[in-house]
Amino acid sequence: MGDRFFTLPARLAFVAVMGFCTWLLAVPALAQPVTHLNVMSFNVLVAGQRGLGNIAEAIRRSGADVVGLQEMAGSPAAIAQLATNLGFHTRPGLSVISRYPILGAAVPGTSEVQNGATLELNPGPLTTNTTFSWRVDEVTPGGVITGGVWTFSTLNPNESTVYEWTFDQANLDAALGNGVMSYADPATAGLTSFGTTDGTSVPHVGGQPAGYLGVPAFTAPAQGYLLTLGDSGPNGGGGYLNRFTFIFDVLIPSPLNWTPLFNSNPQNANDADWYVDPTGRVGIGDLGYSSAGAVTANTWQRLTFAADLGAGVVTFYRDGVQVRQRTGASLLDGRFALYSNLDGGPDVLLFNEGDPAGTYTHPLCVNSVAFTDRTLSAAEIAALGGPRPEGIFVRKLRATLEGPDVSLAWSGAANTRLQREITLSPAGWQEVPGTSGASQYTQPATNSPTFFRLVQP
Repeated sequence: MGDRFFTLPARLAFVAVMGFCTWLLAVPALAQPVTHLNVMSFNVLVAGQRGLGNIAEAIRRSGADVVGLQEMAGSPAAIAQLATNLGFHTRPGLSVISRYPILGAAVPGTSEVQNGATLELNPGPLTTNTTFSWRVDEVTPGGVITGGVWTFSTLNPNESTVYEWTFDQANLDAALGNGVMSYADPATAGLTSFGTTDGTSVPHVGGQPAGYLGVPAFTAPAQGYLLTLGDSGPNGGGGYLNRFTFIFDVLIPSPLNWTPLFNSNPQNANDADWYVDPTGRVGIGDLGYSSAGAVTANTWQRLTFAADLGAGVVTFYRDGVQVRQRTGASLLDGRFALYSNLDGGPDVLLFNEGDPAGTYTHPLCVNSVAFTDRTLSAAEIAALGGPRPEGIFVRKLRATLEGPDVSLAWSGAANTRLQREITLSPAGWQEVPGTSGASQYTQPATNSPTFFRLVQP
């Protein structure tokens, strides 16, 4: 998945005379959007003895939305009356009045200069996946002093997070996402191996060498690999992860036997939740099994488990082709739901199971494991296809020099695009024409450095 770089479609401009501290909290509660804020520091002299009416009129004429009042801290009743006259808000203990609600003191303190105020503002609807900016300008008798630009970014709560492990570096580090794979116990680390396909004892992936994780047939319940999904919260209408997709690029040595793929119980207190059985079926009793032969021995294959548990739909795929679908009553928050980042500890166990009736594990080679907290569609899974040496979602960009030009190559996909930029401070990535769904591009020589990246929506 590509990084998100954002445009600046809107500016929240705040004009202020700096004399006290004001903090701004954007919330959706207020009806009128605020995109311009005037803040004034006002020394009213001798506790406002020039008259509250005169002070209120000066504030009205200024157009100020927030006023820090100096030399009135000792007259809280006058501050409250001034706010009332203007239809403004204030709080006891603050020398601040505001057109917008005041939530409280911004910084605990004992003087009017120290405490400041935290305001409640509504910037209006904010487009998701966008960076917005604001600026504080100082208005002085000599003119306007333009301040620096600050930014914040919005996210889409309905977007999914993707995690992937490719084992290229002979460790359990994640290639994508804020996820952690760890050894379930010290013994697992000693039993685990890492290797690179040689095309003979371990076939290449798609005809090319690829790294893999060597998983043993575990013999103790405490063994296995734990996943912690740091950016995935409850979804699908329940208290746990109910919409998700697991993808495994695996090779199971012959002869086939019971092979657990994942277990929703990280403590391994029960059997796993998805298996390959000795006849090559993939499934589990509560969801049903595919036909025999869906999985073959000594062959790299991509196995996908796509779940929408609230809807009662779970679908199995091999190399992008559906081999089984369960429909029926809701499975919301049931045995197949996964722990999320709201639950303490790891969320999933891989390649082991805790059925007390026997040991149902088998060695396997794993080229990649991917997880997303969304139910991928059949079309999306078909587009992913079968195993690739790079991984499932990971795309590697390879560059070679051809005379004065640079040739770029990658594993293309329908939704993969090449972008370029000449600077990263700040970055303003531009699409490279004609590269959507392509797998190569030649960049003519230039006199300036150029940066490239691959992105997927």
